[in-house]
Parts: sequence; structure tokens; C-alpha cells
Amino acid sequence: MTCRAYIARVFLVFGSVAAVCSDNDSVFMWSSTGGGWRSMMACIGFANMFGQAQLLPLPSDPSSTSDRQYFDAISTTSGASWFSTQFFYSSNFYAQTMTDPASLIKNWMTAYQDIGKEIEKDDLKCLLPSDLPKHKNSKFEKLLQLCDVTMHYDNQWAAFVTAFLNHTAVTAYQDSVYGQLQANPENRIADMKDNNIKLLLHTTLVPQTRTFNREFLDINEDYVSNLVPNLGPGSDNDITYSGVLPVTFSVDSQMNATNGVFTIGAGYPLQVHQSKTKRLFHEEDWKHYGLYPLDAQDTYIISTDSDAKNLGPLDSNFFAGAPLTTQVASISSAAVGGLSPSVPSVFAQMISQEKHMLKGKDFDEVAMDIAVQALYDSDFAKGLAVCSQWPKEPCGDLDGRFLDGAYTDNPALIQNIAHYQQSDNANLTKTLKIVLTNTNTQADTPERAYFDALFFVKYFKNEVNSNAEPGMGYLWTENVPYGSPQIFEEELTTEDFGNITVPIPNSNVTTRLLSGTTIDNPLWRTKGGQSVQILVISINSPIPNLIVGSSEAQEYTQPLVDMAMELANNKVLQTRVKAFFSNNEALVDFDEGTQEVEEEDLIKEIMVDGGVEELLSAGARSFGPTLWICLGYIVAVGFL
Repeated sequence: MTCRAYIARVFLVFGSVAAVCSDNDSVFMWSSTGGGWRSMMACIGFANMFGQAQLLPLPSDPSSTSDRQYFDAISTTSGASWFSTQFFYSSNFYAQTMTDPASLIKNWMTAYQDIGKEIEKDDLKCLLPSDLPKHKNSKFEKLLQLCDVTMHYDNQWAAFVTAFLNHTAVTAYQDSVYGQLQANPENRIADMKDNNIKLLLHTTLVPQTRTFNREFLDINEDYVSNLVPNLGPGSDNDITYSGVLPVTFSVDSQMNATNGVFTIGAGYPLQVHQSKTKRLFHEEDWKHYGLYPLDAQDTYIISTDSDAKNLGPLDSNFFAGAPLTTQVASISSAAVGGLSPSVPSVFAQMISQEKHMLKGKDFDEVAMDIAVQALYDSDFAKGLAVCSQWPKEPCGDLDGRFLDGAYTDNPALIQNIAHYQQSDNANLTKTLKIVLTNTNTQADTPERAYFDALFFVKYFKNEVNSNAEPGMGYLWTENVPYGSPQIFEEELTTEDFGNITVPIPNSNVTTRLLSGTTIDNPLWRTKGGQSVQILVISINSPIPNLIVGSSEAQEYTQPLVDMAMELANNKVLQTRVKAFFSNNEALVDFDEGTQEVEEEDLIKEIMVDGGVEELLSAGARSFGPTLWICLGYIVAVGFL
């Protein structure tokens, strides 16, 4: 063991990093991936731990905050956005997260069981073929799980999310107001508003929506509304943008906005062009949008339609400019919205990937085509992609539809960086220190491990995005093609990402340290030249992200509690987090000393029950001469 490793061991054993100190040269942030119910409950555990580290204000804490530095912003996607909207807009939820997370999760999941029981009473039967060909991690599996649920809620994902968030708020933590609040700066709970901790929710805008059941249409045709950005001088009016666009919903009192603010990609003005499409689905009709597999390319994917009619600008005043907490939570979490027939080009991209994953396997392609057509004609899946003016129905010609933020940036990392850099008080000489909680499932196969790594390496230069210009070129990592999210100039490969893994002993949790220097990315709105340090915490949990029905809710309640409490109370993880924000790299990436827990327990026992003499004796037995060398080194540099 090296001297540096021994010193790190001492710190890890005795918990010398008591709390995070203020750092005027850095800005602290938290980003979290999605992952449904697993993600929401993991975030409860993380928030409790961050409160202990004084990165978040404790409820009704009367002490001065002048010597503390809290998170400047919290950015979330999908199930993490269910957490963050409750965390920012319910004092009861916030207080219980910080003081009694175990009871909160138990009560929340018990209340959520009521939703499952209500659906089960209806005895609705999904009309989709249950024998859709599926591969491991197939999107069809999630779709079939949600079929009965969305039928109960008039085929609307947003109605389901609104129902369970409102019911659990009232029943689990006695808040009857949360679901009726507008998600704006003023309505944040006092702890968030007084410290202006920003809320950033990530979602995805689709490039095209389909209009149904027009009486004057031929029975074999539908209309589609295509988003057309003005990409600069010389753009033709018939160019149709065919890629999904990242959208950030920001709650920040410094933006001088009464309401939260939606920012679409690079802010290109979006026109709506309307054209006709066939009522029957044929994958080949959408090949000009880019079907799977699609190699990374250095240009926008565009499609043209000479018969398209310009209807005017997209109505970007989403939800009449004053969305409720549950509305923004629903658009950030529409995980299977890409299989909605309301978004035909994305639907085609998703189907092409499903078929590609089944190649070489024994499946009936004709039967699959029949099942896909049934899905394309069905009512149940239409509302899985959320209308930008929901609950207004039908979705209008100038309205858009939203998908889960994971379709463009599951870790919600870029939103934190871009929002800060675009703010009036941005200082690019400061270091952004971001803890990124990866509330992922276990990477139990090489394929799953590869895709998990892609979430993070796509921000860097590597083989994945080498042919795609940042922001302008396209690449396809997991769901659909989108503008390259490379925001760092440094190189990082999937192999590199695996090699820097540092485990937490006796736990599935791992950590990784990443760092980079930002580059200009016009689509994602980042500016070049800023230093960013990232502590990635991956939970690697076996708990599924989709928990539907009363029996599943009951089955996973205790595992969710156990997972969250481990994150809240794991001392090694706490030490790494505190060390990261306190600029002590030796503790953050230190692995050697954390492996031998029995040895640490021995030293702790000696310190509690014995004295220095016993400690030195134990040290001589356990560490040999390294102890004496390091003690001399510590004294020499004035450490003690």
C-alpha cells in the first residue's frame, strides 16, 4: 500500500471530511438519469445523503447559509422528474425525504397500490397482440405492460402520471395542493426559493405529429404536421426537420420570468408544414428519416415534400405558458411514447430497431407486420406521446408532442451545463462540479453494459460520434437518431469508461470520475472553454424501472426502501461525495482501502474502545512499515 493510499484509508475510516465547504471557484450541481419508479426512489435516498453532506438545505434549518454552498441547480429526466417536481413543490415531501425517507417510500408505494387496484377493477383487456416478437430489452414489453393502464386513463400517459402523483401526494404525505400548482419560480418551497436552487426538467420534442379522423380526408390518408426549422440563410421552405429535439423546462428566478421557461434545442424558429401520409403503415415510407442501423453522419437528416403546406409557427407556448407540476412531470417521463402512432417517423425508427434486433432469430416477420399495423391503428397508444397542450384534445395542427427526455439525454447532464452557461451571471472560468446519479438497472449483459456506457461517453470524442459534428451531425445510440451531444473536447471510449470503475464494498454501487473541457455545441447550447468535473454514481439495481399493478407495487416496496436507505446511509459513498466537492481526489477515486471492511471495523473499534497505543499496535500488524513512514510524512508536511 502506498503512502497516499494509507492517508486516504485514514480519512475513509475516520470520516475526516465532515461536510462540504464553500468553494468560490466552483459551481455545484446534481443531474440524474431516469428509470421510472426505481429512479424516483433512488433520488429520495440520494437527496437525503446530499442533505447530510450539506449540499441541500435541511427543512426549516434556522442556521445561517453563508458558509454553505448548496446545489445551484438540479436537472432530471423521466422518473427522476417525478421526484424533482414533488421535491421542489411539496414541503411535506421535502421534509420527509430529508428526515424519514423509509416511511415516505413505504407510504408512497402503499398509496400507489390503490391506483393498481382501481385499474384492476375495470377488468380492461389490452387489444394488442400479446405475441409481438420480442428480444431482451424490447420496447414492446413495456408497451404491453402499460396497455391496460393507459386504456383506463383514456389512452393518455399524462392522465396516468397525473392520477398517481396526485393520489400519492394526498394519501402518502398529506399534500392536496402539489398537483394543482403551476411549476413556476414563485411556487417552489421556501428552502428552494430562498436559495434559488434551479429546477431543470428534460424532455424531447418529436419532429412530426399525425392528425387523425378528419372527415374530409380520403379513408386511406391522414395528415401529418412536420416541424421545419429555419437553419439559416438559404434554407428551402420544404426542408423538414426529421430528428427529435432536446427541450429543457427551467425554473429559475434569475431568468426574470413569472413562469417556467421552455427552451427548444438551439432555439431555431420552428414552422409547421402539413402534408399527407398513408393510413397504412409501411416502414419504407419513412426511410428518408433515417432507419436503424444508421451510421453517424455529419449533416442534418432532412426530408422534403413538395406538396407540404406551411401552416405557420409552432405554438411553443406549451400548456398555455403555465404548466402544472404534473404536466411537466408527464412530458419528461413518456418512456414508450416513441411507439405512439401519433408520431409516425419516430414510430418507424423504433420499429426498424426492433426488427434489426430480431435478425437471426426465429420469428414470423409477416405476423410482426400485422401486429405493428394493429398498433399503428390502435387508440390506446396515441396518447403515449404527450400533446404539448394536454389535456386539450385533439392535439392541434400547430401543437407538438413530447417524449421522455431519455430519447435525447438520459443523464440530463447537458441541461445543467447549458443553463448555467446561458445565464446572465455565467462565469466560464469557474469549474462546474456535477454529481451525476445513474439510477440504472444492472448491466447484466455486455450489450447492456455497452449501452449504459454510451449514456456518458457520447459527451466526449470517440468512435461513436467521430463522424458527427457536435450538434449538427446525427448519431443513434439507443432509441432514435438525434443531434450529436458531444460537449467535451477530450476523448473517452466505452472501454475507458469501464476501466475507471471504482466499486463501493459490499454493494452494487460504483463510482467514476470524469472531467472535460466544454466545446461549442449549437444544438445543445453549450459554450467552449469551461472545466467540468463529474462524479458518476451508478446504483446497478436489479429492481425494474416499470412497476405496474397492485401486486408489483407491493412486491417492490421493501426492495425500493432498502435501495434508497443504502444510498442515504452508505458511509463510503458519503465520504466520496464530500471529498469530490471538497477537492480531495485521493478519497474520491480511492479503491484499495475500501475493499477491506473488516480491517476498517477493527480500527474503528480500537479508536472507540482503546487509545492511540492500541491503534499503533494494530497499524503495525495490519499495515507494517507503511504506517510509520506515513506518520513521519504527515508530521513532516504539517498535516497534524
